[in-house]
Amino acid sequence: MDCLRRTLARALSMVALTVLVAGTYATLVASPAAAQVVIVSAGDSYASGEGAADGSPSAFPVWRGDDTDGLAQPCHRSTLAGAAVAAAQLGSYKPVAFASVACTGSVTGATPPGGGSQGSGPQSLLGSGGQFATIKSRFGGTPIDALTLSIGGNDIGFSSIVKACLHPATFCEIDPNLTSLTSMLLADLPRRLDEVFAAVNSGAAGTIHFVVVTEYPDPTLGLWGLRCGNPVVPGFAGFDGISEDEATWASIAVIAPLNAAIQDAVFRANTAPGSHPAWAFVSGISSRFSTHGYCTDFPSPSWWTWGNPRYVNTLLDSITAQGDPFGSMHPNASGHAEIADALYSAVWFLVAPQAPEPAPRDPVICFDTYFKKRVPCNED
Repeated sequence: MDCLRRTLARALSMVALTVLVAGTYATLVASPAAAQVVIVSAGDSYASGEGAADGSPSAFPVWRGDDTDGLAQPCHRSTLAGAAVAAAQLGSYKPVAFASVACTGSVTGATPPGGGSQGSGPQSLLGSGGQFATIKSRFGGTPIDALTLSIGGNDIGFSSIVKACLHPATFCEIDPNLTSLTSMLLADLPRRLDEVFAAVNSGAAGTIHFVVVTEYPDPTLGLWGLRCGNPVVPGFAGFDGISEDEATWASIAVIAPLNAAIQDAVFRANTAPGSHPAWAFVSGISSRFSTHGYCTDFPSPSWWTWGNPRYVNTLLDSITAQGDPFGSMHPNASGHAEIADALYSAVWFLVAPQAPEPAPRDPVICFDTYFKKRVPCNED
């Protein structure tokens, strides 16, 4: 896979780029000596930065991410989002142009199972006014060196699952309506992801060299790896109603198959015939969140967890920090920093040799098309 990195590095284009200047975007023509790396973030709330607001509810604007399309506020785009932070880290070694069209609540926008039209608008990757169309329109013929994606969670009803498990009078893990619907949506997810990833391969988002798709974190593990809801690490601050059994079901029957479906779809996209971007799935994000779930640190009733930081917002965290409940069960600034670290490890080669290779931590999974196997991206 080192050869893939070298090939991609050689392929970086040095043409008209869009750069962030004092919160706005301006176009310039870069000479080879001043070539910039272009990174674009797309997808859902985990890409936009939900849960890590730039300002408090009393300090408008709350969201200060990419506002080129005027949607930073409704899309909850933060400068603390994982992709934005990773781009800033890369920018310390080589000029980086970063843009985000990510929007909280976004779905694939794939055609419904029975047929029909694709989605549309900023909360859809596909379709008219969708994020891919916006990227292609904004960048035109300018090649994009790396497209980072987080997608799939809302296609399986993430928010509905959280709401159902929050209710103290219900047991979401044995609710036949919820479990059967979740299973049905998970079964259809590969089709949706294939449609989206095939669109990228066919140029729906413009000319892209490298696509990085991130794993969803598992927020359900507290101190010592105990499942949240366990009497030793109970939920609190609005998550009191989520039992250990419910958290276990969410981890095993929702998050794990969701990530597996995304990883398999990335494999299919990367091994598709014809000329297309190289694809990588960033694994290891859940392991970074292990022991740092929503049931640790102050004000947990289990004082022994204080000082072990949580990377996931409670309901109270979200209301206090951003003035609404939408950041609940999403990474906070520390959690997004962990995602940024994983993304940096995936795309650092874009600024090589200026940047040192990051120390091995969690593998970024690439695919060897000759041997037809998954391998770490730094494996020959």
